[in-house]
Amino acid sequence: MTVFRLHGVFSGERLGQFGHMIECAQAGQPVKPIQGAGGEYAHLADVLRVFPLAMVNPKAYGEVFNVAGVYTYRDSDLAHFIVEQVDTGIRLEPVEDRAQQMVSVSVDKLSQLLGYKPERGEFLTQLIASALGQHRANRKESQ
Repeated sequence: MTVFRLHGVFSGERLGQFGHMIECAQAGQPVKPIQGAGGEYAHLADVLRVFPLAMVNPKAYGEVFNVAGVYTYRDSDLAHFIVEQVDTGIRLEPVEDRAQQMVSVSVDKLSQLLGYKPERGEFLTQLIASALGQHRANRKESQ
């Protein structure tokens, strides 16, 4: 059996805690990032490339792999980006939660054994900007 440990998987349709932050900002509510949270989040497209690589490579059998991105994000930085983009004077209210601190993982083993290299570097600000733009467009259409 091969085990994959997925770390923070996001796509345009799945923004997780950042989708919630966007909703709060657009509603004029404070944005509450978790202090110290973050990590090497992965784009769904990169994650989906891992499984076929492992299925056809006997080196993967019985191994445990981290599946993550190569760019380190801090949730507080992304929350600040959201607040700047919405630009309505919303404030950040960081929340303390030691159970959700920064998690850094390496994809070196995955790269060495299977030749995997994430294609997406810094992608989350682009996904967030796109989601914010879509919301603005939908709001204009409904007016």
